[in-house]
Amino acid sequence: MFMNRKQLAQLIIQKLEDNRESLAKEFAMSDQISSCVIDNLLDEQIVQFIYEAFPQKEEMSQRNSIRELKYVAAQMNLYNPLLEEIIYAFQDPKFLSLLSEITGIPQLLPDEYLYAGGISLMDRGCFLNPHIDNSYDKDRQELQSSQFTVLCNTRLARGLWRQFRTVGQWIKISSENNLEQI
Repeated sequence: MFMNRKQLAQLIIQKLEDNRESLAKEFAMSDQISSCVIDNLLDEQIVQFIYEAFPQKEEMSQRNSIRELKYVAAQMNLYNPLLEEIIYAFQDPKFLSLLSEITGIPQLLPDEYLYAGGISLMDRGCFLNPHIDNSYDKDRQELQSSQFTVLCNTRLARGLWRQFRTVGQWIKISSENNLEQI
């Protein structure tokens, strides 16, 4: 099954629209870091295809530091085209507009360069400690305000470890925005 970014974006947008009110309430909660979670964003079959499209960890770059041990890839044209399509589905203008409505963050912009974006794979022994990421785009002109992580995981059965595979994406705020509004 192959779906292009527009088709994937439509499915994602519909799921967000169906859950808009609860996502906005969760994001606005004052007793937590502004965030919201939506389970089953895509149909299980689509997630399985995305999961299976990931390269083997040996084909990815290893990041190993005090803050993380994981495998990453960002040059999306080197891998299964489905991976590029799902990443760019999150750049869709309608998605960003809806996300802006849900979060109250105005003027969200796509990052066509995927600066600090791409895919990552975490296998047994991998970790990700809390840390502050670079918060600007590649030209250091636009503030990157929001990070989206989509976990594509096959079911965890009977406690057996399964690889977590993620599609990561930074979304920028227009530099015209006043940070005090956020």
